[in-house]
Amino acid sequence: VRAFLQDQGYPVHQGSEQIIALEAGSEPDTMVLRDALESRGVFGAVFCAPATSRNRTMVRLTLHAALTDAELQHLQAVTAEVAQQVRPWSWPLARKGRAAEPVQAP
Repeated sequence: VRAFLQDQGYPVHQGSEQIIALEAGSEPDTMVLRDALESRGVFGAVFCAPATSRNRTMVRLTLHAALTDAELQHLQAVTAEVAQQVRPWSWPLARKGRAAEPVQAP
């Protein structure tokens, strides 16, 4: 799931645990993400200030062994569908990750 999300532009490169943080950045952006996911039947835990810094709010998804293949496929379909709306590649964490990438010599 993490690799799929990365391929869709979600900055989830940090970590390998069952908890996947979709760190949209601002609270309004996180609410848009939450609403987009929930309207399609995907529910996560929202973390906003003061539990996080003001501009590092997120929706956390927790994966577990009881999830079926169909449920995981639904998660992937939904995150792919909402990517154009929530633009994860433009989130602060994604921009920070791109800035930290080494420049390739020609």
